[in-house]
Amino acid sequence: DGWVTEFVANLKMELEVTIKKKISVYFDENPYDGILDVHEVKESLSSKLKCLIFIPIISQTYCDTTSYAWNNEFLIFKQLAHADQFGLKIKLRNGNVASRIIPVRIHEIDPQDSSLLMNEMGGPLRSIDFVFTTPGVNRPLRANEDHANDNRNKTYYRDQINKVANSIKEIVASIKAPIEPGGKTLVNQENLLLPFKDGRWGKRIFIFGVVVAALCLIGYYLLKNDFILNSTSTGKTTIAVIPFKAIGGEEESQYFADGMTDVIASNLSVFPELNVKSRTSVEKYKDSPKTVSEIASELGVLYILEGSAQKFGDNIRIIVQLVDARTDAHVWSRRFDKKFENVFEIQNQISASIARSLKAKLTPDIAEKINRTPTSSFEAYDLFLRAKQWSNKYTVSHDVMDLNQSISLLNQSLLKDPQFALGYAWLAGLKAVRDVDNLSANSVKDSILLLAQKALEIDSTVVEAYIVLSELYHHENDDINALRFTYKALDDISAHRSTLDTQVTDSVIVSQLIQRIASIYSRIGDADRASGLYGQILKLDSNNAEILHQKFYALAAGRHVDQLLELADHLLRLNPKDPFIDMVMTHVWLEQKDFGNLEKMYRKKESVLTEQMDLLDQYVLIYASALRMNGKEKEAQQLAAKFEQQLSTDDVYLKAQLLLFKGRYDEGLQVLESVEIGWYNLNLCAINPVFDLIKNDARFKNFIQRNNDRIMDKSDRIDQLEKVGYLPRPEDFLIKIFSRKNLSKEVKAL
Repeated sequence: DGWVTEFVANLKMELEVTIKKKISVYFDENPYDGILDVHEVKESLSSKLKCLIFIPIISQTYCDTTSYAWNNEFLIFKQLAHADQFGLKIKLRNGNVASRIIPVRIHEIDPQDSSLLMNEMGGPLRSIDFVFTTPGVNRPLRANEDHANDNRNKTYYRDQINKVANSIKEIVASIKAPIEPGGKTLVNQENLLLPFKDGRWGKRIFIFGVVVAALCLIGYYLLKNDFILNSTSTGKTTIAVIPFKAIGGEEESQYFADGMTDVIASNLSVFPELNVKSRTSVEKYKDSPKTVSEIASELGVLYILEGSAQKFGDNIRIIVQLVDARTDAHVWSRRFDKKFENVFEIQNQISASIARSLKAKLTPDIAEKINRTPTSSFEAYDLFLRAKQWSNKYTVSHDVMDLNQSISLLNQSLLKDPQFALGYAWLAGLKAVRDVDNLSANSVKDSILLLAQKALEIDSTVVEAYIVLSELYHHENDDINALRFTYKALDDISAHRSTLDTQVTDSVIVSQLIQRIASIYSRIGDADRASGLYGQILKLDSNNAEILHQKFYALAAGRHVDQLLELADHLLRLNPKDPFIDMVMTHVWLEQKDFGNLEKMYRKKESVLTEQMDLLDQYVLIYASALRMNGKEKEAQQLAAKFEQQLSTDDVYLKAQLLLFKGRYDEGLQVLESVEIGWYNLNLCAINPVFDLIKNDARFKNFIQRNNDRIMDKSDRIDQLEKVGYLPRPEDFLIKIFSRKNLSKEVKAL
């Protein structure tokens, strides 16, 4: 019923604020990837059970000696733990002893089941209980049930979550710094890890979690890096392409070196046997003084490709070497001194040679992909690489002169080759960035549309063009076309990764595109579907504040108060100063009609309100209404008067609310006749006290009905297009593309 899913999510958050090491939780919530009865259990579980801590979720049915979970998970872990270098029992730093099995009990269990567990655990059952019991009731304690007096056990869910996290922390700390018989901490911690060839305490600690039929398995991998995770368990060889240097440090050649890095990394990513680290992951190692082994350890890869490049006139020099990070041995190296007209041939030769050295197969399909040349003009390609360099500068400087320089170079590039599809796509994208404030102007919009469509006419696999069209239509509130091109971009990313020429990692682009789909469903009234899509993104990055902020609108529109409270708690843990927390809590208190706390929020924001009322728009009048409800009419009127002074004459919706607040109902309702609002604001109308006195007025009801019909009409159109197959259903579509084998590990995780 979702209890374990919620437990894992809450435990993740608690661990993040309990243990300093970066934690990654593997949670097997996808039934298609789980361990099935037809699988070889020992083979399937061998890597997942090789962990430090195991958490069985003890229900009334868990202790069944004939069950899959009992025989193939609980007992197997116990056997593995007894045999590994740590043992099942850990001596804690306070002198006590703890088991690496931490039972979490969600039901009162029968005495014979308790005896069975005690027998297998070798002592009393020391479980952490999440049990809610009253006369005749025996069920799991829920996260929102913090009314301890109602529960015979008098336990708080959050306290129990904290106990689990602290138990894990105690065990990890004791293994990391074990105690001598005399009570001193052992200095040489490397003795702990002899079974691992490269075993040392590294930069990261991994938590692995598996849930199969109400079982939660958590483990810490005490590895120097990701080697086992990224190669053995995924079946792929991990490699990072470090940004190439300009030979001699010449700035003039850096654009060429950057171009070589991007293309070679992109080509290698086509091979299904290879897991290539994203450009964003490796960018910080450009000109880094760290050794190859240090970089590999931090990135979690087996191999490092490094190189340098130079362009002088029509001549180029490229030096490349592939290094095995485990031994620092050079696996392959080569120096090329050629003419620039040989650049594509060299790129492909380097890619194929590296792949061959790493035992990756160069199939005809892959050869066709990496041998494709973006342009027939070497002059056009040189100008394109220079344009990319200026574009990269703009992302740091935000100086429009850098952006204009990039656009100018792209225009020159297209003059050299009018069939350069990637050039058109980039030009469309950069123009959209530059002219974002004028996209509503037909001439600007048409120019960008024509460039993107031109790119696709030449080459239908240029993902950048689909991304530009997705963004443009989304900006124009053309939800159907925005969805169409967003799906197309996602489809092509998963099917043709080598065509994606970008500085951003696959997973970042994919998460942004899924975010776009979620925002569209949110504004057409499908708040639950939107919330689910945001949840998918948060599985990859649970602390992504931007996505958490976006999820607020979906939860608020769906009026999910409990989930809003959880969201506020999550944001508070990430950044107590995040102003979005106040927005979430304002909405919660509106739902609860808690005008006392709304007034307190106003007091907290009073200084901001004086200076920047436009940042809070309709919430200012909500706070003024709270003051009025609390009997402070004069102060409420003063706040509304300040708001009126700063109110833009263009904002008719706020103007209508101000008129209603002032009691000028006929005028306010007349203004509302021409107002269109979105789904979030439509739902906010139901709890906004500004509208309380007119909710039964036929004119207000017409305003609500008209906006609801407009949004539902768009929703119905999208639903019909899904039914006839013009648009896919997002759930089915994401399952389809994420099942493809050539996706990166990060995207697979998402």
